[in-house]
Amino acid sequence: MEFVIKRRGERSIEEEEEDEEEADEFHDQASAGACAILQDQIILTTSNPFERLAHSYALAQSVRLSVFEVSVDRSIEETRSVPETMARTGDVHLDHTQLSKRMGNILMLRCDVNLHTDILDTPDIFWDEDKFEPHYVACRNYMDIDKRVEILNQRLGVLKDLYDLLQNSLNVKHGNKLEWIIIILILLEVVLEVLELVHDAYAG
Repeated sequence: MEFVIKRRGERSIEEEEEDEEEADEFHDQASAGACAILQDQIILTTSNPFERLAHSYALAQSVRLSVFEVSVDRSIEETRSVPETMARTGDVHLDHTQLSKRMGNILMLRCDVNLHTDILDTPDIFWDEDKFEPHYVACRNYMDIDKRVEILNQRLGVLKDLYDLLQNSLNVKHGNKLEWIIIILILLEVVLEVLELVHDAYAG
């Protein structure tokens, strides 16, 4: 998504060629003095640099969120075949190390989105320059940042549920292996005891 930043009242060549109805709509939004974002164009209402900064904060958060969205899309592609394989064979050939790495990656993404970055936070500068906070909020709303974060967390939650299921499956398989090992060891011990009793009987 590309944005064009203009001051209130400035018009591009394309806008000059638009019909009268669209021009009137543009005029109403800009001249009202409120922050306006229309058709990927940010219309500045003042010459104060803090207004540009307010929009820049929102744009930076959107770009950072886009990076996380690409990472989550990549993780979804990696797991696309897992449910299909489970439905077809009833098993998934992933070892504990591979599964732990994938779960760690999902956890890291979730922490980055919700804890380690400022995507969910309002910049501290608006404590002092609160009159420009509406510009930041308007730009943030225009790019649906809150909704995108919600969708991103839902996708991460689905991936976590899938990996939890796989982890539980691996734990069950590992537990079954341990049970069989214990059973075999007990049988070996019984066989050795029987052989020892037979040997003592013949020796006596």
